[in-house]
Amino acid sequence: MSILSEYQKEFDDQDTVGKYHIFRAKVEKSFDDASLNKVGSLRTSLKQMLEFYKVPYEDLFPELEFIKIRDNIVHAGFGGLDIAPEVRKLANLIVRLILSILEYQGNYIESIRIEIEDKMGRSKHGLTYKNFPFQNEC
Repeated sequence: MSILSEYQKEFDDQDTVGKYHIFRAKVEKSFDDASLNKVGSLRTSLKQMLEFYKVPYEDLFPELEFIKIRDNIVHAGFGGLDIAPEVRKLANLIVRLILSILEYQGNYIESIRIEIEDKMGRSKHGLTYKNFPFQNEC
């Protein structure tokens, strides 16, 4: 809360000060009722962040399905979860986020799943070159 108080001194206009007080009230409430991670909807916050940085994610997680993985890890524990198929997609999403934040333009390498017929259910992964930012290819 002391860090938030420091920022209040920097606001000039009333609209920003009003938004600051609303946000501060949400943060204070989260400390009061021990729900520290409930300042806002996780899904909404992540979607807003990805859209703000223009991170293409729809081809990896159209409905932000990785949130379910996080929920399972936080509430049920990591053990026993079969998240291996999603880990590569999540790694690709993190790379895209970093490239977007850095406003990178150019080629980069991304992991892809290669479809193979395997009676034991194994999959194969490879690498592919992509151009960033995407040009409506997702």
